[in-house]
Amino acid sequence: MKPEIMIVGVCAAGKTTLVEKLREMGFSVETVSQEHSSNPYLWKRQDPSFLVVLDCELETAKERRKRDIPENRFLAQKNRLGKAREESDFFLKTDNLSVEESARLILKAYREKTGEEGTGWEQ
Repeated sequence: MKPEIMIVGVCAAGKTTLVEKLREMGFSVETVSQEHSSNPYLWKRQDPSFLVVLDCELETAKERRKRDIPENRFLAQKNRLGKAREESDFFLKTDNLSVEESARLILKAYREKTGEEGTGWEQ
């Protein structure tokens, strides 16, 4: 089944947490490890209706992971997400956002694109 929303992003940007939150809210959401793939269009295989690219700064990723992340590896992930960023429906930097704030922003952009009525949750 084609997901409504596909989320890709650098490690520790919040992909897994946001997928869980949006699924709890009844949305069909998937994530793909595009940041680790040499195929710049890996995310396209599932033909999502709405592509979200999450990003954060290296220091944020280190803090969230509670371990060192080599800068060159992190920059390589950002580079691998280039095509997804270019074709995304929504780009979100999550450094200073809670899961709830991020979910609200994603749903607002999703509903603006699809014309779907809100449930009031995103207010």
